[in-house]
Amino acid sequence: YQALDHNALSNLILIQRHPLLGQLTATCSFAPDFFPIWGNQNTFSWEPFLERSLASGQAYAWQIDYDF
Repeated sequence: YQALDHNALSNLILIQRHPLLGQLTATCSFAPDFFPIWGNQNTFSWEPFLERSLASGQAYAWQIDYDF
């Protein structure tokens, strides 16, 4: 487990090589506030976190698009 330094001000785009798919791309509509990555002998995962405080009745939209 490692929290990565990510001080970007724009959205995050991740490109990961994959042995069967060629590559996987994830496009976040946000710049992560916290960005850990973890793994073990079988797998790994990057996990971009978005943290926001909203007032009652306020809305915020975000998304992560995956392309295989």
